[in-house]
Amino acid sequence: MKGFGYQDAIQVENREFRIHTGCEPEKKRVVCEVFDEGRFVYSLVDSYEVRPSETNSIQEIYLKNVTFELHQTVMDEVSVLFYAYEKLKDIKDSQPHYRLGKLFLSRNFFDEAVACFQNAIRLKPDYIRAYQQLAVTFLKMYKPEKAVETCNTVLELRSDFPDILDLLAVVYTHMGAYEKAKDALQKAIAIKPDYLESQFNLGTVLFLSTLSEEDENIVIPVRIMRMINQIRELEAYQDELWQRRFEDLEETINSRVKNDIVTTLLQFQIYFVMAKDTVGSSLDFFLIKFMFGGKEMNQEEMEHYAHQISKEATRHEGFADYWNEMGVVHLIQCRDYFLKAVNEFEQAVRINPKYAEAKQNHDLIKNNKKGFLILLRAILK
Repeated sequence: MKGFGYQDAIQVENREFRIHTGCEPEKKRVVCEVFDEGRFVYSLVDSYEVRPSETNSIQEIYLKNVTFELHQTVMDEVSVLFYAYEKLKDIKDSQPHYRLGKLFLSRNFFDEAVACFQNAIRLKPDYIRAYQQLAVTFLKMYKPEKAVETCNTVLELRSDFPDILDLLAVVYTHMGAYEKAKDALQKAIAIKPDYLESQFNLGTVLFLSTLSEEDENIVIPVRIMRMINQIRELEAYQDELWQRRFEDLEETINSRVKNDIVTTLLQFQIYFVMAKDTVGSSLDFFLIKFMFGGKEMNQEEMEHYAHQISKEATRHEGFADYWNEMGVVHLIQCRDYFLKAVNEFEQAVRINPKYAEAKQNHDLIKNNKKGFLILLRAILK
């Protein structure tokens, strides 16, 4: 069966985003790529399985549906992100700016991510997580000096924050400032001795600082391998994406090719610092779309996002943030059913005004409607 795909363009203000989605049957995957004015920004890959069939027609219909679904999902995603970006400019709450910044960062829209994190910090000057993600964004933009400056701003507020010291060390490592990186990591580990990611970063720094230009094939030190194996067993890294990353890392290490190993170790440092926020991107996107997406979400959409969010549970369920956010999701789902119930009791009373039980239910729920919606708005704020 040959591959096939879809192409579309989205206009946002004065920018054009092109979305290319293709099915690759031989690899059993669908790939969607996003381009901003011709510049590749990010891609999403969706794997699938099909049962053997005597004819290709059924499989082809299924694969076309899978491909089209991912294509439409990404088009919707880009539209929602930039629609929310405009809507949020007048919002005085720091949390939505932070959520949207994380989404932009994960999709390589760096300028927008910087603006969102800076807005969050402006509204909440002690927002440590926003500083942290801002520094990561600068690092990914190849602006390490700005990343260092951002980390140091946090350390002036709170000098004993191990995550920021760890991030500062990662930035220094990418700059080749290994002594500064080692110093920052030793401080982080002194504060938090069981900080395995910092132990990995320290092993990486010591390893990189001993490499010579003449080395071509190299062997990873036992210390780094021990840290990788221990981190891989942590609850936070049990999902499919992380386990696939660890498999790729192991394969690269076994190749013993210097440049590939160095590149992969540095990439893993960024993976680890980006994973510090325990709330998954599906949850962030759901809440941004619900509050600022520009149109009402139906129950089918809510169920879809609830399913996506639950898939991230393996990695996040050990964190209080995750359960707090899941409570918000289920409250939002309750809102939809609550409003449906109001309409249905009203319909019952319209059909039969003398129906006492329906009249009682209608009055009870109508009296509590305002309170429920105020509660939900207060929680979402």
